Amino acid sequence: MFDGYGYDATDKYYKSGDTIRVSTSTPLSQVYIGYFKNPLVNIGCDSLQAFQLYDSWIVDKYPDLICCDVRARMFTATGKTEEANSITKPGGELQSEILRIQSNEIRTGMR
Repeated sequence: MFDGYGYDATDKYYKSGDTIRVSTSTPLSQVYIGYFKNPLVNIGCDSLQAFQLYDSWIVDKYPDLICCDVRARMFTATGKTEEANSITKPGGELQSEILRIQSNEIRTGMR
């Protein structure tokens, strides 16, 4: 892997087909890789059965955060800016939810 000037690019990765190439400045014997899959969305969902096929780790894990954001957007779209601002203001419901997630859900791993 090379940068724009022809020098070796380190601490980078790229995907080519089914292969992921990793170039690091530190020698590694193994690499642990995690990923977030894209949600499975059913276009034209018009029944409960079709809705139940919807699969998203974001919706499953953070429904309260999504609800806060949706409510703020709906209030803004319907002209209820005071209600929307009460959700999105500093120290409001949206920020409180983000802080809760940051304090409870952020994980680090050392291998």
